[in-house]
Amino acid sequence: MHSFKKSIVLITLIALIIVSLCFFYCNVPKSELSKTINPGANVISINYTYWWNQTGPFIGNCGEKYGLVVLGTITDLQHSIQKKNYHFKKGLIRIDSVLYDQKNLLQVKNISSLSSDCFRDVKAKEGDLVMVFCYLYQKKLSIPGGKSIIKISDFKDPLVISIAKYIEADQNPLIILEDLELWTKEGLGDDLQQILNCKKMFN
Repeated sequence: MHSFKKSIVLITLIALIIVSLCFFYCNVPKSELSKTINPGANVISINYTYWWNQTGPFIGNCGEKYGLVVLGTITDLQHSIQKKNYHFKKGLIRIDSVLYDQKNLLQVKNISSLSSDCFRDVKAKEGDLVMVFCYLYQKKLSIPGGKSIIKISDFKDPLVISIAKYIEADQNPLIILEDLELWTKEGLGDDLQQILNCKKMFN
């Protein structure tokens, strides 16, 4: 009989503890719970160099070297915001594959996503696969604008194959001369032609 009473007391105490814990956690506002989670733990923020006069995979007279090129999926897009002379749109991309990482930043920091303010002119929506081109500005990664984030059909898209060849050849544009028409359809033919002309001039 004595052991039965002890069991009842023990069960009652356990029940009270469970109810107390449930009451505490169920009544904590979601905003408070979210503070315990660090959403940016594996996200790298890329600067938006909106003042550059070119954007895309082929910029500069002779071709600016890449800092980072990745394939990924757009997971979040926010509304455009206008602040004085700064018009921007925030977005987040999950990194699915890395084509080039000049400073090995993603592996060193275990990065799984990237965010930036540069999505205002990006012609893609949430859920779309994209190819992202980042450059180095003052030793930090940057994206100069919408054409540096290109929508692709899949990881074997002709645009991806073209860029893979270009990177493999140390960004020698002559290696993708035959892809000029492909990039012209993307609205980037003139940019590629410019760096082709430069390469031919100094080759």
